[in-house]
Amino acid sequence: MTTLDFPLEINLEAVHLTDEQFYQLCIHNPEIAIEQNAQGALVVLPPAGGESGNQELELGTDLALWNRGGGAIAPYPAFR
Repeated sequence: MTTLDFPLEINLEAVHLTDEQFYQLCIHNPEIAIEQNAQGALVVLPPAGGESGNQELELGTDLALWNRGGGAIAPYPAFR
């Protein structure tokens, strides 16, 4: 069985994806976490799970609790 090391980086230097093509790739493959780095390479990230999934949940919970205490404001607030 072949295993892959994540994050998997795919060199697309010769392909030159446009922003729209990259967007279409992402929305047609929602089960895959895909990013594009500054050099244009696609970076395929592993699915969250196990320890990293727990860390994400804890961070989200901490952020929500902090926000309930008045720690954050809405984006683009109207100051006078």
